[in-house]
Amino acid sequence: MKLFEDLMDASAKLADKAAKVASEAFEQTKVVAEEAMDKGKKKVNELELKNDLSKAQKQLGELYYVLRKTGESNDELLTQYFNAVAEIEAKLEALKVEEVNEDSDYAVVDATEEPAQESAVEELKEEVTEIVADVKEDITEAIEEIKDIFDGEDAAPAEKAEEVIELSVKVCPSCGAAADETDTFCRECGKKIEP
Repeated sequence: MKLFEDLMDASAKLADKAAKVASEAFEQTKVVAEEAMDKGKKKVNELELKNDLSKAQKQLGELYYVLRKTGESNDELLTQYFNAVAEIEAKLEALKVEEVNEDSDYAVVDATEEPAQESAVEELKEEVTEIVADVKEDITEAIEEIKDIFDGEDAAPAEKAEEVIELSVKVCPSCGAAADETDTFCRECGKKIEP
């Protein structure tokens, strides 16, 4: 019965360790996913700003071309377009500074996407919880099977002993290496293995 209790304790510890490992893996995955999402959002924002800059520069160039071609002068309108280009360039520069200095408080993340991120994290958490529950169930079933072997009411003590012997592994008495049931000599050290 002592062997069964030791086995039960070892299985419980294994289940707890599996739960702990799964939890730590989930937390690490969550951190990595959040960092990847933040980088992706920053890259999308950078691309949008570059697109806006290209459009603003094109509009400024077209306005200057039309004014020059017609011989008109509209410094106020040119200044507006120029300021729009400068504002977009300043935002792009701020993004570059943010990449260099991660401690910056400047944020470019769209707050409307946060609930979707939290939903994905919750789904991942549920999946990990289900996996841990399945592992615990499998361990419990294995414990019950082992308990049946050791506590079988229809098996005589000699039969129980034979089952335990069958579960053991043959090892070399000299070096401790695992050996097959039919091995006469150790495959590692070459010494004779007593039956």
